[in-house]
Amino acid sequence: MELKHDISTHHTSLVLPSRTQIKDTDYYSSHRTSLEEVLVAHSSFLYQSKICEKPRQKNNMSKYAVLDACCGGRMFWYEKNNQMALFQDERQVEKGAFQNNWNPNWCVKPDILADFRQMPFKTKSFQVVVFDPPHISRGSMKSVINKKYGVLNSSTWKEDLVDGFCECWRVLKTNGVLIFKWNEASVKTSDLIKALPKKPLFGDFTGKSGNTIWMTFLKDE
Repeated sequence: MELKHDISTHHTSLVLPSRTQIKDTDYYSSHRTSLEEVLVAHSSFLYQSKICEKPRQKNNMSKYAVLDACCGGRMFWYEKNNQMALFQDERQVEKGAFQNNWNPNWCVKPDILADFRQMPFKTKSFQVVVFDPPHISRGSMKSVINKKYGVLNSSTWKEDLVDGFCECWRVLKTNGVLIFKWNEASVKTSDLIKALPKKPLFGDFTGKSGNTIWMTFLKDE
C-alpha cells in the first residue's frame, strides 16, 4: 500500500493493491500490517499535515469500541470526535471543497486511511461497527452529491459492498452490533439484502423521501 499526498489540494489518497492481489494469500500475508503500526504511522502523518487535531496513540488502542468504517464528514455523529470511536475512510478532504462557499465546514478527516474492503484490523476488534458506504452507482465526481458521498463502481458495486460487509463482520466482536446505513438512490434495499451473507435483525426507513434505511445486525458467533 502506498500513501500519496497532493500538496496543491491537501488531498491524500491510499493507493491500494488490485482486487487480484487482495485475494492472493501470499500477497495479503506479506503486505498486511498490524493495526498499531498502520494507525501510528498514519496518525503521525495526519498530525504533521495538520489534518487531525492529535495523533492516536499506540497504547490507547484498546479504548476504541466503535469503528466507523467509512466516516466521510461524520454527519450523523452527535460528538464528532468521540473518543470511543475510530474513524476510517479512504480519502481526506479539507474544508472549502465546494464552490460558492456551499457547506464550508464539511470535510473528511479520518483517523486512518483504508479501503473498507480490506481493513488493517485484527479479527473481532470492535464492539460496534458503523457501515455507511457510498450508495450512488452513477454519475461523476463533478457532482456535489457524488463528491460529498462518493460513488460506487457501477460494474462491481455488489461485490464491493459484500466485501465491505464481510470485512465489517470480521472485525466485529462476538455479540457485537453492526449498523448498516443505506439509501435506495441506485439500489433497492431488498436487492442489497439478498446479496449480503447475513440478514438484519430489523431496520427502518427514514428521511424526507423515505429512501434511507438503518439496518441492525447482531453477530452471534
